[in-house]
Amino acid sequence: MPKRLFTLVILWLALVSFPANARLRTCRSPLESHFRRSIRWPDIEEHDADARACLHGLCWPRTEFSAEVETPLQGRGDALVRFPSPVTTGSDKNDRVAMQWYAARDEQGHATKAPAIIVVHESGSGMTVGQLMAKGLRNQGFHTFMIQLPGYGLRKEGSRKTDGDLFLLRIKQSIADVRRARDAVAALPLVDADHIAVQGTSSSAHFRVPLRDRGVLFSTRRRRGCRSA
Repeated sequence: MPKRLFTLVILWLALVSFPANARLRTCRSPLESHFRRSIRWPDIEEHDADARACLHGLCWPRTEFSAEVETPLQGRGDALVRFPSPVTTGSDKNDRVAMQWYAARDEQGHATKAPAIIVVHESGSGMTVGQLMAKGLRNQGFHTFMIQLPGYGLRKEGSRKTDGDLFLLRIKQSIADVRRARDAVAALPLVDADHIAVQGTSSSAHFRVPLRDRGVLFSTRRRRGCRSA
């Protein structure tokens, strides 16, 4: 068995090691609603001019935005969180961010207050590993939110070609979306807003690097584990 596949299998087994009947319980707490949140961006303290210019290129104006919690697609979590991307590409479909919410539950199967983890999926079009991570971490007692990156899932546009300029814009948009996702998640009910982490797998681990000021980072690229930023 290839080493990479073996590692993935071991990780999966570790994540799903919980009582079997817990997986069969449904979330009985209504989650659909609307919430408002203001973006929180700290002042950039960087002495290197090139690095400072790069970081400023990832900024956007402070603004208030609305996060909507909707009924999810079948088999895609307990709820669907939607909010506008702070970076636009000219596509209404792509510029409305989608997150699959897998709610933490108590022993009775009710949604309960708990820390949260934002899961950034891999580059595969089916987002299979990302959804696996979100479900596994939810089963360990966390609210998990698998964010669909630009061009994926509900944001995918079948006829639009991705040229070099659009690719770079989507990279910037991906970073901005994950940053805003943290603020959206913090405004939701049942989430412990003081304990929100970001997990990235494979190439998506790069999108979490500009999030160091946001607290805990959780990566499955190279080193696996949780560390304080």
